[in-house]
Amino acid sequence: MADIFEVTKNTGNFTMTEYAEGLFYQQDLRTLPNIRIQAPSIAMVFTDGAIDLGADLDGFLFYRDIKDFDMATGSIDYRVSEVIDPTDFKYYAQVDFFKGLSPQPCAVFLASDPDKIVNQLTMDNQAGSGQWAKLDIGYSTAVMEKNRSSTAVTITARSIRMKATFLGTHFKAPEFTIKGNLAYGAVSQIFGGTTAGSCLDDRIFFCPPGTHSNFKAFFMPFTDAGRIGLDRSTDLGNVAWSKF
Repeated sequence: MADIFEVTKNTGNFTMTEYAEGLFYQQDLRTLPNIRIQAPSIAMVFTDGAIDLGADLDGFLFYRDIKDFDMATGSIDYRVSEVIDPTDFKYYAQVDFFKGLSPQPCAVFLASDPDKIVNQLTMDNQAGSGQWAKLDIGYSTAVMEKNRSSTAVTITARSIRMKATFLGTHFKAPEFTIKGNLAYGAVSQIFGGTTAGSCLDDRIFFCPPGTHSNFKAFFMPFTDAGRIGLDRSTDLGNVAWSKF
């Protein structure tokens, strides 16, 4: 039996498939959640708000023609859905993109959503509009560490020679080493991410004080970091960035 990704591609008669990443994020309870879908292989990103960086879920973007992402077309409508695979009852996040007045989506983003982020943010059936733009983002492998003898947590990205240091009071494990990627828009802007916060899926974002949307960097673990006991959706306090 075909898996849910193959079914989605075939049902929509999509001919192209790209690896893609999605961010589903609510800045505060007074506003609707925002989305950000990026496809690095075609250097395109879709946003419906002021979210410059970040990703929660790994999945695929299905489409027919790269021209459907033409930035000159203006606003693109979308609809978010929580999907449950009837074969294994696993949860998925789906975003349908619509161009013009056509009721059929011109593209679909689908990703596994084991933490039920769409459900937690009550985004099922949320509709909105946004724009596609060129993706300008950098990645560096990084290591997040805490020593038993220290209260500090560090994230070190050696390829760009950057290190973040902040208090580890929201981590239950006394020591750990977690490998991952540090995503950023521009190295020079990383220094502006002087406060940190955790997401629903153990990813850590860095942003200026007083905002939870203008991300300057994102640490994304390669594997589930749940074993370190990180409090999810929590402010992690002030961050000191340094070059080495």
